Amino acid sequence: MRQELDRLQSVFRVRAGLLFLDDRDAPDAYATNQPYFASTHGTLVFGRNLLWGMLRDERQGGAALMGVLAHEMGHILQFAIGLQMDHTAMERHADFMAGYYMGIQQPRRQFQLRDFASSLYGFGDYNGSHGTPRERVGVMLAGYQHRDRDLRTAIQAGIRFARGGYREVSSR
Repeated sequence: MRQELDRLQSVFRVRAGLLFLDDRDAPDAYATNQPYFASTHGTLVFGRNLLWGMLRDERQGGAALMGVLAHEMGHILQFAIGLQMDHTAMERHADFMAGYYMGIQQPRRQFQLRDFASSLYGFGDYNGSHGTPRERVGVMLAGYQHRDRDLRTAIQAGIRFARGGYREVSSR
């Protein structure tokens, strides 16, 4: 997990602390702009049950964990650049940046993008805060398609996509 965080911090050019949460009631992970550690842009808070559940699930495995960490690091990036949008747009942007990161990692590492996509189905909702599972996968794929772009371009594309709302994106 530490190596993944180091890679994420390098790609997103941010620094984040990491805390573990007792999430026995409901598996959870989130990012906060509270810098609990010196010289960071915020803190990733990761539930122990969520972590162990992902590590035990052979269908999701490392790709799901990588994707959740990338989504939360997307929020740390938002804090670092001072990005302000409504909650749903911020979630879309974090999903976009997670897809971007997954795209960068794909050639170097063995994982199945569909494993992360299927994990998003478990984290989607229908009350509008994160978007439906299908919307989340579409946003992640849009970010994945920007994997050859520099970080600044990807951030701006993600903002445009998040503000413009969801549209179907096909994988390439």
